[in-house]
Amino acid sequence: MGKFESRLTARRLEALDALQRLTTQAGEAVHYSLVATRMRISTWTAYGLLRELETLGLVTRRSAPPTHSASGGRSRIMFLPSAAPAAVPSPDALETQLRAAFDQIQAEMRSQYNIGYTPTNNVLDGSFRKLELKTKEGYKIQTRAGYYAQKPKN
Repeated sequence: MGKFESRLTARRLEALDALQRLTTQAGEAVHYSLVATRMRISTWTAYGLLRELETLGLVTRRSAPPTHSASGGRSRIMFLPSAAPAAVPSPDALETQLRAAFDQIQAEMRSQYNIGYTPTNNVLDGSFRKLELKTKEGYKIQTRAGYYAQKPKN
């Protein structure tokens, strides 16, 4: 998994997707209340999700002047996807990737064997001992390169 994928929950992906769709439609940054409306969640929850995405570098936050009052007032907090979200998979693509990964793990678990080894050299001197496993052609072998003959702890 990539840098972002491990921290992107389904809810965060949904918020990112909603923000991407809304900003594409608007052609500019949008207020978090629009994300809340699209996701059917509270504005506070939407704001929190967008701030979490901001800490991951996937969203940019901007302040905009109020639109309803010429005499001032509070600025509006607007959000915009950063350049990085293009590399983030959609929820459907992520589910497909995860399903494929779990299918591969399941297949490997069904054809896995453990082999025991007892060294003939019983000297525990802390040196690295190389292991080599040979099989017939066509077999995939996953093994470590060797082990350290650890000195006993006194």
